[in-house]
Amino acid sequence: MSERRYDDDEVREIFERASELAADTRAGDSELGGQTGMSLAELQSIGAEAGIDPDLVARAATSLDQTRLDADAPVRLLGVPVSASHVVDLPGRLDDEDWDQLVVRLRDHFQARGTVLHEGTLRSWSNGNLQVLMEPTRTGYRLRMRTLSESIRGRLLGGTMMLFFLVVLLSTVGLIGDLTIAKLAALVGIMGGTGVTFAGTALLDSRRWTALREQQFREIGAHAQELAAARLAAGDDPGRLPSGD
Repeated sequence: MSERRYDDDEVREIFERASELAADTRAGDSELGGQTGMSLAELQSIGAEAGIDPDLVARAATSLDQTRLDADAPVRLLGVPVSASHVVDLPGRLDDEDWDQLVVRLRDHFQARGTVLHEGTLRSWSNGNLQVLMEPTRTGYRLRMRTLSESIRGRLLGGTMMLFFLVVLLSTVGLIGDLTIAKLAALVGIMGGTGVTFAGTALLDSRRWTALREQQFREIGAHAQELAAARLAAGDDPGRLPSGD
């Protein structure tokens, strides 16, 4: 008996039905409270069946986490940091009461009410570019803090552009017939002085601002770790991430 062959229309219908079945299966898992995603052990098991060394799978997973952490590396403009960030691992998840205490500390530290959001196990507090998030990881939970100074970035960019335009002007001064020495000197003084002032104050403020924010982030992170550790010591852990066993 010859092997069954499928024409183009049949192939299309088969894949459409397979997609529908896959969607139904995912929906069923969700209704049963199944946890989305896969654990590292499950990934290693699947990789082993495909002939991939489990150590390589673990290294790839670690690389993925590191890539996400690298995304929080300081943002620099012309070599000057205009952002600050800090990430701390937590021994357990902060429950609602712990999170409320942390929010009080955040409002006190940054003198801002901010906005609080709850999405499942995710918690976040934000005020403009300032963001604090509690999020799950492969091994537990972490607190991610980051911010960016629009003021420093704006002054640094504005001052740099002012100096750039001044250089362009001086390079073309010979083409401008009606530009007197007095006018040229005035332009150099105004544009050069303004550019240097903007860029210089942005540079100085960047050092003070990043040092302050990093110190505040470290204090917030230490407080969050204390709250999580106290919850564990009391035997009332609001829940670690399941191991996937």
